[in-house]
Amino acid sequence: RWEKMITLMQQGQTIEMPETTLRSKSGALQVARARATLVGDEVVVAWIDLTNIRRQEAELKESERRFRSMVENAVTGLYVRRGRKFIYVNDSFCQMLGRSADELLGHELTEFSDTTPQDWQRVLQAWDRLEAGDRHVRVEATLRHKDGSKIELAISISPIEWDDGQPAVIGLVDDITNRKQAAEQIESYVQRLEASMQATLRAV
Repeated sequence: RWEKMITLMQQGQTIEMPETTLRSKSGALQVARARATLVGDEVVVAWIDLTNIRRQEAELKESERRFRSMVENAVTGLYVRRGRKFIYVNDSFCQMLGRSADELLGHELTEFSDTTPQDWQRVLQAWDRLEAGDRHVRVEATLRHKDGSKIELAISISPIEWDDGQPAVIGLVDDITNRKQAAEQIESYVQRLEASMQATLRAV
């Protein structure tokens, strides 16, 4: 292949050869690429060692693979949105809403909201603060599970650069439904207790 490329070269022309794996004197494999230039009747070949670059690329890909695996299997729900539409959701977030990734990707959070207009206004204000430069915002929102039940979520959102190099927003989601229900039950119990005490005092 090299010989065919060289025979087609013109005087002074430089061509770049495909990457090649070479074995060094020590036996280690090296990745290199050659650039050949035709000078008179001679072909001058300059070799570029790409071994470290390719090794770093492989390590980066492996690190990204491990990070993605960790995110996808995390207990905490996680989503990434751009233009208010989901571009990534992990399994935990899907389970919280009882929906598949296909049912969420490309859709807006508002489509699954069961938040009151007043509460939703606070969510929008939080998003505005993020777009204005805040690095971290925490909001609570009520969403509707696919089975129709309401779920209370605490969402921590931050701006990021997604894997396509474009800006996006990442949300870390905690299901606080049971916690809020417990708090409401305690508040209801306290109110009943206070009412009972007041009735007792009036009777006395």
